[in-house]
Amino acid sequence: MPQKRGNLTVLEGLDGIGKGLVQKTILEFEGKRGGKRTLPTDFSGSLRDFEVLFEENKNLSNAPPGEYILDCCEPTYWGVGKAIRQEIIANNTRNYPSEIKIQAYSLDRLILMRKCIIPFLEHGQDVIESRNFVSTLCYQSLEALEEGSSIEDVRNRILKHPGSQIELEYAPDLLIISTINDVSELIKRLQNREKKDECEFENLNFQRKLKPFYEDSWIKELFEKHGTRVAYLDAGISEEATKEQAIEIYENK
Repeated sequence: MPQKRGNLTVLEGLDGIGKGLVQKTILEFEGKRGGKRTLPTDFSGSLRDFEVLFEENKNLSNAPPGEYILDCCEPTYWGVGKAIRQEIIANNTRNYPSEIKIQAYSLDRLILMRKCIIPFLEHGQDVIESRNFVSTLCYQSLEALEEGSSIEDVRNRILKHPGSQIELEYAPDLLIISTINDVSELIKRLQNREKKDECEFENLNFQRKLKPFYEDSWIKELFEKHGTRVAYLDAGISEEATKEQAIEIYENK
């Protein structure tokens, strides 16, 4: 009998909106409920552990379905993802054109999918991921708008890239898009959090203009066509209420 594929949950939203909190909440919930062991792939040390533990999928093949939950994000913290974070979208004066960003993100997610996510899913293990090509669609649509270019054209270009195509082939079972009314609250959160990305996009004006793209029904309809359940989470409430809402959405997947 073919192995039942694991569940893929993707978290999306503006910078500082609380994707990390939702991710941590779901991982802790899975650990307590089913005893699932979390395996992160987002930092170099963890990636080495991943490669040693699951070299050529030997040990992964022996793991009972549902034993692990893979914790990952885009861009990654290694390889192409590291170059994206430290150079391409870093807060510097070297402005990289839209197509370079699209290509870099596409390659980063293609490697992540092939190296980590797909082997996990195919062996009946679950995956939770912070961001996928939804963010590229939103960020590059805004850039196209500001440059006077066609949003439809940039969306079509993104969808043709291998990284986007493979993420639609393995479309998430659940896509949670966090939203917020007061975008200025996000900047306060970014200033107070320990993890500093030094990203060029982390400013109030940019995030305000970006907000409508995450809430655009076009994103919802695209993923629903590929069998994804799309849910919106109100990130403007208290931390505890956000956690409760996240688990409620997740349990109904």
